[in-house]
Amino acid sequence: VGIVGAGQMGSGIGLVTAVHSKLNVLLVDQSAEQLKKAMDLNKKLLDKDVGKQRLSADDAAAALKRFRTSTSLGDLSGADF
Repeated sequence: VGIVGAGQMGSGIGLVTAVHSKLNVLLVDQSAEQLKKAMDLNKKLLDKDVGKQRLSADDAAAALKRFRTSTSLGDLSGADF
């Protein structure tokens, strides 16, 4: 799943997709800094879910591994959706 924009909405959609649909996610943004912020926030949210026992640590780690990030829209050419 390719997502353009690593703001709050884009990173949130990616997180839900990676956790619940167990699909690989490519998060694309023009700013490498924004991509880092989005991934840091996703890790923080997953850690919070693990702490509240909503998600296992293994499932959280697996969800993070499903993410790739890029600053190039061309990388979306392999995305199915």
